[in-house]
Amino acid sequence: MTKGLFHKAIMQSGGGFYSFFDFPYRAKKDMQASASLKEILGVATLAEARKLSVEEILEGQRRLLEKDVLAYFPIVDGTILKEDINVAVKEGRVHNIPYIIGNTSEEQMFHIGTPKEKFIENVRNNFGEDADAYLKACFVDDDEAYREVLFGLMSENLQQSVYDYAKFRNQHGGKDVFVYEFSRRLPGEDNVGAIHSADYFYTFQCLQHSRRDMRGVDFELARAINTFWGNFIKTANPNGEGLPCWPAYAQGSPVYMDLGDYIHKRWIRYNERQRIRSAFFQK
Repeated sequence: MTKGLFHKAIMQSGGGFYSFFDFPYRAKKDMQASASLKEILGVATLAEARKLSVEEILEGQRRLLEKDVLAYFPIVDGTILKEDINVAVKEGRVHNIPYIIGNTSEEQMFHIGTPKEKFIENVRNNFGEDADAYLKACFVDDDEAYREVLFGLMSENLQQSVYDYAKFRNQHGGKDVFVYEFSRRLPGEDNVGAIHSADYFYTFQCLQHSRRDMRGVDFELARAINTFWGNFIKTANPNGEGLPCWPAYAQGSPVYMDLGDYIHKRWIRYNERQRIRSAFFQK
């Protein structure tokens, strides 16, 4: 449906390869989310929902997302999305265009409040014969180590998805994929770190509108990121004069660009949890 409409793409906070826990049950969950929204809106049919104002619908969605921030995800409907995105990626049926793709180093802490029993149940429901190995890699028998794993789990899951996407595009002879991670922790006493969407301040060079005490390193980083993105939009390559060299993903020497206190290349390496997840989702 969108063939020929896009010539390059930038995907921030992951994308391209789905690797969340409820993967096999996503469609069922989306149907449940739709039923919950109908209940919140006080309607029984689509026709009744279409009579509501935009403001009423948005308020209903806001209330739904308060209960589940990941309530909505794309599902295979046979029209807009004709096949599972993971299958399309693995078999090379995605747009063969240049990409920038990455995430922040401290995306979110969705898993922090999950009771250990529920976490273990989710893993066993999803990972089958790989569940024991994954749970061992999450240190579920060591409360302190387990909590530390939960703290970074969202970022490392997105990171693994990014790595897998770049790898598959490379294996299928796709055009260049440039991988990054944004690791600059936002200044402030609230210590929120490099959270989800923190990179937007820098991408669009709007630090002056932030309430945070931005420093020289922040403005320099914003200038570099904005220039990387601008170069890519113009030429399909983020590199340019005055910038550190950012190589495209290559199977023999996979690297990503660390956009943090200073900009530098780092090797792409999977930890044990990422290795297990990657192998599972590639079956």
